Amino acid sequence: MNEELRIIADNEPVRSTLADMEVGESVAFSGKRLRTVAVTCSDIGFELRRKYRRHIDRERHLVIATRMA
Repeated sequence: MNEELRIIADNEPVRSTLADMEVGESVAFSGKRLRTVAVTCSDIGFELRRKYRRHIDRERHLVIATRMA
């Protein structure tokens, strides 16, 4: 992660957050949003021809999404 990690509140939308990301940017969501983040990364990646990487931080119970391309 190149920059400071931005933690997204539970009431903020996953889709628009991921769609607005720049290449190399990382954001973190609560672990309870794991499936939503995974599916949305896949959907947006296909629709907008982007690539995202997901990582689980078990210690902090976060799902971290990074836009790769």
